[in-house]
Amino acid sequence: EVAYDDHGAPWIRLLRGPAPAVSISHEGDLVVAVAVAGSPDPLDRPPVLPPHPDLRLPPRSPDANKGDFGTVAVLAGAHGFSGAAYLAGMGAARGGAGRIRLCVPLSLFPIVAVKCTEVMANGLPDGGAGTVGEDSVAALERDHLPVSDVLVAGPGLGQAPRTLGAVAALLERLPGRLAAVGPAGGPHPPPRGDGAADRDLGPRGPGRAHRRRPALRRRERRGARAEGGRDGDRRSRRAARRGRPPGRRPRHRGHRRRPRRAHRGDARRGARAFRRRPRRGGDPRGGRGRGRGRARSGGGARRRRARGPSRRPGTAAPDARRRGDDAVIADRFDLCGDLAAWPNPIEGRPVKWAEIDAGALAANAGAIAMVKANGYGHGAVLAARCMVAGGARWLGVSSPEEAVQLRDAGIEAPMLIVGWSPPSAHRALIAASVDITVYDLAEVETLSVRARAAGRPARVHLKVDSGMSRLGAPLDQVHAILRAIRDAGPHLRLAGVFTHFADADAEDPAFTRYQHERFLPVVDAAGDVDPDVLVHCANSAAALRFPEMRHDLVRPGIALYGYAPPESAGVVPLRPALTFAACVTQVKTVRAGDTVGYGRTWTAERDTRLATVAAGYADGVHRTQSNRGHVLIGGVRCPIVGRVSMDMISVDVSAVDGIGPGDEAIVIGGRDTVHLGADEVGEAGGTVAYEVLCAVSARVPRILV
Repeated sequence: EVAYDDHGAPWIRLLRGPAPAVSISHEGDLVVAVAVAGSPDPLDRPPVLPPHPDLRLPPRSPDANKGDFGTVAVLAGAHGFSGAAYLAGMGAARGGAGRIRLCVPLSLFPIVAVKCTEVMANGLPDGGAGTVGEDSVAALERDHLPVSDVLVAGPGLGQAPRTLGAVAALLERLPGRLAAVGPAGGPHPPPRGDGAADRDLGPRGPGRAHRRRPALRRRERRGARAEGGRDGDRRSRRAARRGRPPGRRPRHRGHRRRPRRAHRGDARRGARAFRRRPRRGGDPRGGRGRGRGRARSGGGARRRRARGPSRRPGTAAPDARRRGDDAVIADRFDLCGDLAAWPNPIEGRPVKWAEIDAGALAANAGAIAMVKANGYGHGAVLAARCMVAGGARWLGVSSPEEAVQLRDAGIEAPMLIVGWSPPSAHRALIAASVDITVYDLAEVETLSVRARAAGRPARVHLKVDSGMSRLGAPLDQVHAILRAIRDAGPHLRLAGVFTHFADADAEDPAFTRYQHERFLPVVDAAGDVDPDVLVHCANSAAALRFPEMRHDLVRPGIALYGYAPPESAGVVPLRPALTFAACVTQVKTVRAGDTVGYGRTWTAERDTRLATVAAGYADGVHRTQSNRGHVLIGGVRCPIVGRVSMDMISVDVSAVDGIGPGDEAIVIGGRDTVHLGADEVGEAGGTVAYEVLCAVSARVPRILV
């Protein structure tokens, strides 16, 4: 347990309980918080050994490098407990570590890599079902412990016997280098994101640089402008005598000022908005108050800037200092659930949400991962990051807008637009290093001109219409287009050639083989233009059924999200990545003969218990599900009755006991062994899984789990 003395300096208190207590001090240079491992007793009044104030976290000088403060290897997390791994890594950063190597099972790596930007995330081989095992521990000892000073084991590793055995054997082999297994309970504030660890662990103590608030900088700029006027010098001297910033006239005490915005200062919660009088005797915050004047609301920009060095200790976490002398750093590791990641300004979960299994996306990824149509309804940026973390070499999108969205999110993987790119977008796409699809001579000529103006070559992929009669170059024009690309010289580079199959998932593969045979001569001709040209034609169904059609790259789409075309089902194991759920908002009983919903399309034949669920066609529940579809409530399939409304559906829950407002209703996906797949939902509505997934609207928040 980390405590603080009267001067704010941290020291270590060792806890003892029914399980062995373990502590670590790295030659006085690094101390990691300690918790009692596996204790079934509460830690509100544990036996305490004598304090050790000599084990202090050293203050950091302003020019210190994080490498001077030791490296911590954190072994944490299991399937369903990614939040524990996140908090363990961030807790190590807040506790004073220099470098943090957060090691998690490989299935958790995508979410940890996306979420934990302040630490070095690393994937370990899964020990089975997303847990740590012997292979995980072996990789940890081989790759991470040799370059680490301390190991933090836990939390969120689970209770699997294989995991416990592997970790116990590891602890026996590492005497003196272990900081305990969390968590230690207790209330705690959630960690802040967006680089908060960098701010908390930045240089403190003597020489700390203070940033001027924006309001103060604006005042100085106004003062500089005022000095250039006719009365500028006189006004500045008068303002200096009165203690005000130059260039600012006194405000009449009867004037009202609008409330300060949150980003303009440290406005105190609950401060009055207008006409607040200062206390007698001056400004309580240290500024020069005027007894008859009106103080500004919020006080953010008016607060005097601190002078001289900061008095705060070097590495103590600010959140812990505010909590007093009994701050337990290890209790930051207690929050194991993923609800901390809900992108929702309201406390608690939203009334509808879509859970995205990052491990499933990573495990299914490969080659050109298609993330068009908002990542097949899973969220384009979220899906793209998981795909790249899972090994995808390329990303495929359908429009320039989708490509720019991913580039703006910082995703730098090679990217191909498989649809049309208007000439107005060519220059931006060339600058963003996005490959462009071409299929006619006019487009090649326009793109060549744009590339010449941009001063860098454009990478193009020639799309061939081999029989789908949709977007693509006709076979009789292919050679002319290839010559035009070659004649463009350094301005165009033929990076790829591809086609698309019309019915690769059909029971009879004859037409798919016919398309492939028509495509092969084009491949040979493209090789004459550029020997390194990439060849790709296989979508999900073709990649699963026809290995000879995989060529250099494949373009899986629906398979990446856990679904396979009917004829390809079972060829490889796939795990659906999306669970779309919503809350039950009301449960009531309707009498026999009552009608339900718009148009009164359903009539109760007997007294029936109905639940209203907060999801409608604006969220992705298509109207074709009216009186035909189902949802899962309490693991039971419950029929949708009446028409689907914009924001709600009615469900017959007569077969389910004990449900009420706030309970979960699963529209797509499932829990444990009960699953309502997108293909089943599509079949009930007369459509396919593709449309069902893509229909989940943008107003449904996506949550990584």
